Amino acid sequence: MALFDGKTLNGWAPHNEPGHGWGAKWEVRDGAIVGVQEWPEAWGMLATKQSFGNFELRLEVKAEWPIDSGVLLRATAQGRGYEVPLHGPPEGKDWAKVWKKGEWNELRVVVRGKPPTIQTWLNGAVMAELKDDAKRARVGDSGRIGLEIHGGRDAFANRIFFRNVRILELE
Repeated sequence: MALFDGKTLNGWAPHNEPGHGWGAKWEVRDGAIVGVQEWPEAWGMLATKQSFGNFELRLEVKAEWPIDSGVLLRATAQGRGYEVPLHGPPEGKDWAKVWKKGEWNELRVVVRGKPPTIQTWLNGAVMAELKDDAKRARVGDSGRIGLEIHGGRDAFANRIFFRNVRILELE
């Protein structure tokens, strides 16, 4: 199921609680969701209106570097959730070998269980697997998909782009 129609932000909402998501501008441009900080060191989140529990998420992402961004999983309106970080520049990072700088990259994430196991792939390469600690509830069994942007002065005015955002709900 498509979470983004390529034309509007229908089904998505910025979360503008002070200190939690009130410092970013989100728009649709050329078939992509584009996020940018409104001032240095600001944080912003655009999240689905619908919540999801177990799912496979696929999307394409491109960034202007440096960037400090991520995809939140099972997120609350306050921005609490599991994060797949998209921090830059990619040089020196484990995923630098598969990240296509200046191009579209495919991110795949599978979230399953209570507490979840989260697996990530970038451009088809396995990146990480997290098995959460069952002794400590971090967030609920379901939540929103959040796109975020934040970071220091070096990332200010650089944009993050997301397109072809789609989800498959799992049992």
